[in-house]
Amino acid sequence: MVGPTGYVFTTGGIGPTHDDITYESVAKAFGRGVELHEPTLVAMEKNLKENYPHLVMNEGLKRMAVLPVDCKLLHASGWTPIAVVENVYILPGIPSMVTDMLTCNEEHFVGVPIHRVIKEHPNVVLGSYVNLSEDKTGVRDLSFNTRLTVEGRDETEVKQVGDKLIELFGGSLANPSSAV
Repeated sequence: MVGPTGYVFTTGGIGPTHDDITYESVAKAFGRGVELHEPTLVAMEKNLKENYPHLVMNEGLKRMAVLPVDCKLLHASGWTPIAVVENVYILPGIPSMVTDMLTCNEEHFVGVPIHRVIKEHPNVVLGSYVNLSEDKTGVRDLSFNTRLTVEGRDETEVKQVGDKLIELFGGSLANPSSAV
């Protein structure tokens, strides 16, 4: 299912609303169910008490601790784990959390150079957007490209990160003036 790339990363869709179905969808894709993961629920409850005392644990929030059966968990500094089903890594959609989680777990991604770039440039925000290509009939042909965005206050550092990413992955720089 993962294909020749080795890894699939999902971001978003693990929140408390009805349309947050990433855990369930990945579990279903691998023929697994989902179950309440008590340690994650306990961590969530602690996080709510300490950081959001005005919020009350409800069924929607509890759904965020319902993970794919037999998934592997990688932990970061917050309450949310990275849930891993085979080589599919399920992350939250909040960019700062994604960066933190990948940085805290970079030993699992040895050889993935983008983590080094992120770690070396903490004042720069990196975004990643996949664009599926379609022919004129609207049929997807299973090829895609990824657009990386680099944002920061220091134009020199933003350009430096952009140049590193081009060196690592190929591609070209688009709209450099809008990057700052």
